[in-house]
Amino acid sequence: MLNYDFKFSIFVPLIFLFLILPVNIIIIGTDLGIAIQFPLFREQWTNYGFSDIECFTDIQYILKGTLSGKTAISIEFWQIGNLVFVLTIIALALHLSEKISIKIVAYSLFVTSCLYLTSIIIQYGPLFHGPAGVAIPVGLPLLFFLSYWFYSLHRKNREGCQEE
Repeated sequence: MLNYDFKFSIFVPLIFLFLILPVNIIIIGTDLGIAIQFPLFREQWTNYGFSDIECFTDIQYILKGTLSGKTAISIEFWQIGNLVFVLTIIALALHLSEKISIKIVAYSLFVTSCLYLTSIIIQYGPLFHGPAGVAIPVGLPLLFFLSYWFYSLHRKNREGCQEE
């Protein structure tokens, strides 16, 4: 089992890193603007000015019919990813109090990363480039790596327990 001080010093900063990590940089359309997409919000600079779009605003745009088609589907996948992401943060906090295994955190972070990737592919295509613009998933590889790292910690803990 990992030392509690080690877990606290590593996992608590990771919780905050998750919240401020830019997952995606987007060039909108044909140079219409730029957006930086974080897990729970998006900052967007266009010809119309600056916008800070929270996840609840995106949901409202879909419900009101402002956004539809593949954009709405893409946002729905992103929002489901956000829900799993929040559950991942809760699971990480529960892991600190040793109520659940780090394996659950690893799996939920992997699912979050897959949902974010699916959202990007729906909107921009498998090569992250299309009529909607260009997506550069800068933080997504880190999320996949962290999910693998959490899973490897679980395997090391399990192997350590079997040896004792």
